[in-house]
Amino acid sequence: MATAKYPKGKDGYFQAKVWDGTYTENGVKHRVTVRTKKSCRALEEMVREMEEKVRNRDILKESKASVQEYARTWLEIYKHDVELNTKAMYRRIIDVHMDILKSVPISSIRKTDVR
Repeated sequence: MATAKYPKGKDGYFQAKVWDGTYTENGVKHRVTVRTKKSCRALEEMVREMEEKVRNRDILKESKASVQEYARTWLEIYKHDVELNTKAMYRRIIDVHMDILKSVPISSIRKTDVR
């Protein structure tokens, strides 16, 4: 006999942890709990739907940070160990070429905008 992919818990709910497309401050995937009392199949549908939303980037963490602020943070976090001249080049690009993006929130940018 086949076993259910998501067994019913003691509280009567079927539940699964699903990645919501974001990361924690430590760089670990942030997962949310999806629960239903209906059935294992209903939970599988909910999980599939959530994964589809992540794939289509429909779930976005709202952020008031601008694109330029995000670029500065990116430089501090991910490029902290590069040479001084390389950092200066990145800073110049952020300050000069991304100046027009200082009022655009990062959460409003879509893939098509970048292309």
